[in-house]
Amino acid sequence: MIRATTPTHIFNLPIETSLIKELLITYSQRKTPVIDKQLEDCVLDGKTIAVTLTQRDTARFSDRRPVEIQLRVLTTSDTALAGTITEVDVDRVLDDDILGIDPKRKPTSIIGKDGIAIASCCQFDVEFGEIYIIDAGGFPDDYEGEYGESGEPFEFVPKVGEKQYILTAKKYVKQDIVVEAIPYAEVDNASNGKTVTIG
Repeated sequence: MIRATTPTHIFNLPIETSLIKELLITYSQRKTPVIDKQLEDCVLDGKTIAVTLTQRDTARFSDRRPVEIQLRVLTTSDTALAGTITEVDVDRVLDDDILGIDPKRKPTSIIGKDGIAIASCCQFDVEFGEIYIIDAGGFPDDYEGEYGESGEPFEFVPKVGEKQYILTAKKYVKQDIVVEAIPYAEVDNASNGKTVTIG
């Protein structure tokens, strides 16, 4: 990022922005917030948030140390999430006088007409840690697994010609579910071919 310029920062999220009720993007140096951007300053689209800084915004940064950037959101279910902190280096300009009127503005679009993301200083992949998507208040039940033919709660044995369900709807799955391989064998036969046995 360069001082006294107008970069657009794009944040790629693990959740849909339709779930966001409030947000705060904080730019900090020396462990002190310098700039805060809120929902009305941003463009939200799918799982992407874009915010454009003004010349005056970036002129406030020192070029002697990186800027720390963090996104925090409040979801429609009143869950507060904080993204990982990202550091961005700041480059100097020879003269940081403001050019033109430097209005506060939103990005006009996240994706340009050619389908390519608009010019930006950085794109950030945001991680929130464990995320619960809640329908009607309260946290989802843990998926405890099902003891089927495998004898193990998180191992699943498919059956040939029979549809089966792993009952995980609206439950929090805390480990991988292992789907066992369907037994397969082949042997030579008298017709100089192979006989295949599945299941």
